[in-house]
Parts: sequence; structure tokens; C-alpha cells
Amino acid sequence: RTNVDAWLTEEFPNLNYRIGFDYIGEMNKLWMDPSSSIGIPTSFVVDRDGHIAFIGHPAELDDVLPKVLNGSWRSSYE
Repeated sequence: RTNVDAWLTEEFPNLNYRIGFDYIGEMNKLWMDPSSSIGIPTSFVVDRDGHIAFIGHPAELDDVLPKVLNGSWRSSYE
């Protein structure tokens, strides 16, 4: 973690959001592999009922999040 923190501080001194890092590969085993996701970044949106509503690129979140929040989003399994 020390190396990642140092790199982030050097490369992105004004970074104003959190970054998650999976040091042991647990998230890959639990999320990426089961969803057949191979690209990064990948976003997972969980709805209010605890169901995965969306898996995809973060660039799509501007369209997805408002619909998930207002209940009009329909995931592909429905």
C-alpha cells in the first residue's frame, strides 16, 4: 500500500476522490470473474433492494444512476 499511496501522491497531487485497490484479488474473485467482466474500470451499481442493477463502464453512470435511484432502471435480467 505504501508504494501505491506514494505513486498516487506523486502522480495526482490534487486527487479529490477515493480510489479502491484490491491488494489480494478478492474483489476480482467475487465480482469481476462471476460477472465475466474483464475491462477496467468497471462499475457495479447495487439498487436499494440489494440487487446488482448495472455492470459496465463508469462513463455510463450519468445515465444509469438517476434511473436506478428513481426506480425506472430495468436491468438486463428483467
